[in-house]
Amino acid sequence: MIRIFEHIKSDYTYYIDENTFSIFKKRKNGSLKEIGTKKSKYGLTVQLHIFYDEKIKRCRNRNVYLHTIVGDYIFKARKKYVINYKDNDIYNCTKENIYITYLCDLNRKWNKLKNKESTYLSDNGDVYYEPYKCFLSPSFDITGYAYFYINGENIKRSHLVWKYFGNEPFKDGYVVDHIDNNPSNDDINNLQLITIRENIIKDLHKKSNLPTGVRKEGNKYKSYIGYTMDGVYHENIYLGVFDTIELASDCYQRALSLVENGINPIKSGDNKDIKYKFSVDKWYYRLPSNNGRDKYFGDFDSYDKALESYNSHIDIFKQFFNETDEEKAIRKGNFSFKYNGVSYMICKRKYGDIEFINALNYYKKCKKNCNVQEFINSIPLIREKIYNEHNKIYESLKKKKKEEAAIKYAKLLREKKIEKLKKESFKDIKDELDSINEFLKESKMIEFMNKPNYIQNSYNDCYTINVPYKDGKYYYLHSFKNKEIVDEIDNIMNEYKQSDNFINLFNDFKSNKLLSYIEKDNVYRQQIESQKKNKLGYYYLPKKDLYRVKKHLNNKEYVLGYYKDERCCKYILDECNNAIKLGIFSTWYKDIEKHKLRVRNMFNDLTLVRSRNIASNNKKYLELP
Repeated sequence: MIRIFEHIKSDYTYYIDENTFSIFKKRKNGSLKEIGTKKSKYGLTVQLHIFYDEKIKRCRNRNVYLHTIVGDYIFKARKKYVINYKDNDIYNCTKENIYITYLCDLNRKWNKLKNKESTYLSDNGDVYYEPYKCFLSPSFDITGYAYFYINGENIKRSHLVWKYFGNEPFKDGYVVDHIDNNPSNDDINNLQLITIRENIIKDLHKKSNLPTGVRKEGNKYKSYIGYTMDGVYHENIYLGVFDTIELASDCYQRALSLVENGINPIKSGDNKDIKYKFSVDKWYYRLPSNNGRDKYFGDFDSYDKALESYNSHIDIFKQFFNETDEEKAIRKGNFSFKYNGVSYMICKRKYGDIEFINALNYYKKCKKNCNVQEFINSIPLIREKIYNEHNKIYESLKKKKKEEAAIKYAKLLREKKIEKLKKESFKDIKDELDSINEFLKESKMIEFMNKPNYIQNSYNDCYTINVPYKDGKYYYLHSFKNKEIVDEIDNIMNEYKQSDNFINLFNDFKSNKLLSYIEKDNVYRQQIESQKKNKLGYYYLPKKDLYRVKKHLNNKEYVLGYYKDERCCKYILDECNNAIKLGIFSTWYKDIEKHKLRVRNMFNDLTLVRSRNIASNNKKYLELP
């Protein structure tokens, strides 16, 4: 064991096992306890009480990566290094699986990032964070470009590499281009600085044979332009949609001529929600609506007219501006996300309101834990579960509607027969009316008999069996804890209810067979109670720094002593269990004090115990040799 962390004002001293990489904490009283690990984004972490806070004048807990402890204390590395995993599993931190790599051996150029402590960038785009002793993972957009979140903003990795390793500074009207057209390859040798127009032309030649600034979407052609104005780059500004390539290209050329003369083709105002449509020289805006889609308000001749219309509608749509993610998702009827370049959408109409909200909350939880893939894997299971539940509900509703329709028809028929009977007195009408009334009675009786034979009590988790019968009465049987027993009795009662001799069968079951089921249930309850009790048979008392050993037998508790060494607890319990098996527990327990002394002497346990031979009014404590 190697001592790793120790603070003067901390209550603990920490050690690491050289073979298993397990972390242990040792208190001032000498007790040693293993610390568990937790999964994090960059590997396993342990919580250590070593960071002294000057504000509160005491030590606080902090999460420390396990691989940093291994590198500093096991490998004793003094240079900048990275812990690598042979099986690429960052959570498999074992002696056989990890090896160390120094940054100076990677044949790369490194520069420290400005305004970012202990963070280094290489010429191929790797970002090394020294406290974590690992490379930071970038995020990727749908087009494949890598981003790093630095100093409160997302920065393209290619821009970052060019800033620190490029042979010339950024210029207005220029962009960083990938020579091999691979957006994820941000090596400095693969980057170049070219004009925006050169980049657009390069992309167009790569994707299609369409003119510059024109894209095909369906049967239409859309026009876009990218330009730099007042030091700000405007990327892929939408100009309009057209039926032909010629019209779309002509629109782009008109916008390009304005840009070359220093004129912004897209007019703007103080309100950023109001936008300009270049192709038709009109103004428009969009506002959220109840159906989840944005409502379009457009084709205004001037910005002032659009602003006047916007101010007249804004009060109606204010309720949607400060809504939560859940409220927005429910209003829209869906929520969407992207993962590894693939878009996913969860629709409320497929899930239902409750399951939709549960799915949204589960997605947030997985995203927080950096495990979105877990949510994606669970989508088919969630849909299958909901589909089965919906089928059950649909079938029950279908059956219920049929029964309701039959009863409704019978009631309507009865009303017609009564009216006819008032006018004419015929025997066949009376017979028909009697049959309808009998049908209604039978439907009520069937509805009553289809009620469940048992209910679950919320206060004690027991099942009360109360059987409904066609005479309109409930027949109480008993209350059970075991669900299997309840299901068995439920099947028996369902068979009895089909017979006309139900009452006799029920009374016979209650007087003859019920007792055996009650005994089984009592055994089950005892098992549950025993399971609730301590499985080990002993537990630790922090205040006394001792282990207390006890044994439950025949609804009684027998104390087997207090010990400092855990081995004593296991040994005395094994002796006790053997005595129970041999049937000599009572005689064995009479000499429990002798057994305690013998066990303590076996393991050199120096526990302070009170002698039972001394009178209770003179309480003294003896130290065992």
